[in-house]
Amino acid sequence: MLSRIKSLFDPKVLGIDFGDKLIKVVEIERGTKAIKLKRLALIENDRMVVNGEIKDFARLKKELEAVLAKKEIRAKKVITAISSERITKTIIEVPVMPQGDLAKVLPVEFEYYATLPLKQISFQYEILSEDNGRYKVLVMGVKKSIIYDYLDLFEKLQLHPLAIEAEFMALARFIKTLSDREQQNCCIIDLGSNTTDVSIIHQGEIIFNRTVESGEDDFNSSNEQLATFKALATKVYRCLDYFEIKYRDYQVNKVLLAGAKNRCRGFVQQLANIIGVEIAKISWGSRLEIDLNQEDMSLYNDNRDIFTVAIGLALRGDGDD
Repeated sequence: MLSRIKSLFDPKVLGIDFGDKLIKVVEIERGTKAIKLKRLALIENDRMVVNGEIKDFARLKKELEAVLAKKEIRAKKVITAISSERITKTIIEVPVMPQGDLAKVLPVEFEYYATLPLKQISFQYEILSEDNGRYKVLVMGVKKSIIYDYLDLFEKLQLHPLAIEAEFMALARFIKTLSDREQQNCCIIDLGSNTTDVSIIHQGEIIFNRTVESGEDDFNSSNEQLATFKALATKVYRCLDYFEIKYRDYQVNKVLLAGAKNRCRGFVQQLANIIGVEIAKISWGSRLEIDLNQEDMSLYNDNRDIFTVAIGLALRGDGDD
């Protein structure tokens, strides 16, 4: 019991990103003056987690135990994210009210969009803006059994979960905390295996998010690849077009890409052509101190950009909503 209490005051935090192909693990040490990247690891995900849902609990637990031991990871606090495939989300407008009342009202308002009975859904919300006495709120719902599986996994690993959130929230936190100032107002396109998240960030905060049901797995080496690139780029463009119509006070003039591999360059070019804006990578800024051993440093140099979500997760503080 005492060791568990002590772990809550430990400045080291784990971020675990359960991707469809790779599971990314990072350990961050966050002090008053510095943020240090202490450990990182990659685990091949051979259908242990599919579309964000744990399918092989025993093997996943064994793999994570082995990695935590091998890397000598001591952090006990952990944050993870649910894949967009498993999240139902919508933006709801409600009158300004106390947080306690908001937590009661939003599930009722969300019922129209829910694909399951409310009693089977775990809710999370993010207030996007407040204007003329009304909140604009991003409401997200996930099947409770999926959440319970992750909580059970962390309990078996003797980890203390601080939060389970959406991947795009972790990316926004990475940008707000670490990236250069000029990237604080932008569009983030997170290219996943099966879905693509389109998020608008203003002053480091999410003000818009949409998920496109298409991703990297739709790309292939056939003659139809160019058409596939164009199709996904067009879907992303429609999201941005909708945003600029709906939110006339904002204009998207900087687009950042997360998650894309080298074989996706054709998609990046098609997207730049269609939306008329240059596509850039998320900047890492200079605030994060890289304090890795030789083995982890090699892994970092070869795969740096795929760790942004995991790092964004680990940057979440104990008191964050």
